[in-house]
Amino acid sequence: MCSGAARKTENVKFALSQRGRRLIAMALGFPLIILLLAACTDDQFSANSGWSGVTDGGQDVYVGSIEAQIVAFDAESGSRVWVFPPDKDDGNDTFLAIYSAVTLSGNTLYVSGYNGKVYSLDIESQDIIGQFEIEGDEQTKSVVSDVVIVDGKAIFGAASDSENGQLYVLDATEIEREICRYPETGTIGKVWSTPTVVDGIAYFGDFNHFFYAVSLEDFSLVWSAPVELDGSIGSTALVVDGTIYVGAFDRNFYAIDAATGSVRSLFTADGWFWSGVVADEERLYIPNMDGTLYAWGIQSERLEWTFPTEGAARSTPVLVGDRVVVASDSRTMYVLNAIDGSREWGYDLGEKVQAPLMAKGSVIYIADRDHNIYAVDIDDRRPVRPWPVSTKD
Repeated sequence: MCSGAARKTENVKFALSQRGRRLIAMALGFPLIILLLAACTDDQFSANSGWSGVTDGGQDVYVGSIEAQIVAFDAESGSRVWVFPPDKDDGNDTFLAIYSAVTLSGNTLYVSGYNGKVYSLDIESQDIIGQFEIEGDEQTKSVVSDVVIVDGKAIFGAASDSENGQLYVLDATEIEREICRYPETGTIGKVWSTPTVVDGIAYFGDFNHFFYAVSLEDFSLVWSAPVELDGSIGSTALVVDGTIYVGAFDRNFYAIDAATGSVRSLFTADGWFWSGVVADEERLYIPNMDGTLYAWGIQSERLEWTFPTEGAARSTPVLVGDRVVVASDSRTMYVLNAIDGSREWGYDLGEKVQAPLMAKGSVIYIADRDHNIYAVDIDDRRPVRPWPVSTKD
C-alpha cells in the first residue's frame, strides 16, 4: 500500500516510547518534568472542550463549537448560516470535540474530531461526503491536527492511544481510501501538531521528541534518521528558505536544515512552545507559554524584540501589513508594530484565546474560550460585538 515506506520503517527504532523516556529520566534523577509533561498536555484536551480557529470561506467563515458542531457565519453580519450536525444530542459523537480548524478546498470542508474521525463535508448541502476513522484504542485515540490538502491528498497527524501515533495520508476526493501512513507498520509518538507540507515533503514532530521529514511521493523518511530534540513537539513547523523553524516543550526554539536535518537551538524561553509561528521577510513572530511574543531576526539571527502578552500565548498570531496581532490567556488582543514590537492598540476580550487568529484584510477574527467570535477591524479600531458560536445561545 505504501510504496517505499516499508524500506524506511527501521528508523522508528529511534523513537522511544514516552514510558521509556520517563523511566530513563527517573534513573537520571529528573523525573518531575517528564511525568508532568504527559499529564499536563492530556489535561488540556477533553471531550467536553475544544478550541477551533476561524477559517476564511469568502462570504462565510467557519468554526467548531463547544458542542462539537461546525458553524458557518456570514463574514460581514455575523449571522449564523448553517450548523452541522444540525441537531446535537448528548449521544451524538460525530466529532466528540473539535480542536482543529476547518480546512476548505473547493466546495469541500475537512474537519477532524477528537474521537479519531475525519470527515469531508459538502459546503452547499452540508452532507457528509466521506469519513475515515484512524486505528487505535477506542478510548484514547484522537485527531487534534488540522487536515492539510495538497495535490489531492488529505494529510494529518494522529494519536492512536495516549502515547503513540502516526501520520495519515488519504485520498482527498474519497477519504475512506487510505493512501499511506507513516510509519506503515508500528507507531511513533503521538502526533498532535499539524504537518507542514512543502515541495512534496511533510514536516512534523511527535511527543517522543522526534521531528520527521517524510516524502509524500514514496512515503520514505528524507533524512537518514528523524531529528531528536530535547522536548515533545506540539507546534506546527514553519519552513522559510530551506530552514525549518519549530519550538518544543523543552522551551527551546530550533532551526533545522531541511536538506540535511542538522539542528541547532536558536534561543530558550521560560515556557513551552505550543503555537504556530508566522513570518515576514525580516522576522519570525513566536508566541510562548511564558506569556511573551518573541521576534527573531531571520537575517540578524538574534532576538530583535520581545513583547509581554501578560498571559500564556498558545494562539498563533497573524500579520497584517507591518503589524503583528497576537492574543493570549490575558483576554487581550494586541496590535503591535512588527518592526520594533511597540504596542499600537489593544482590545479587551471576554475570555482566554487559544485558537489561532485569522485575518481578512484588516479584520481579525478571534475565537475565544467561551466560544464567541470577535471580528475586530484594526484599521478603524472598531470591535464588532461577539458572535455566539454555541448553538445553545
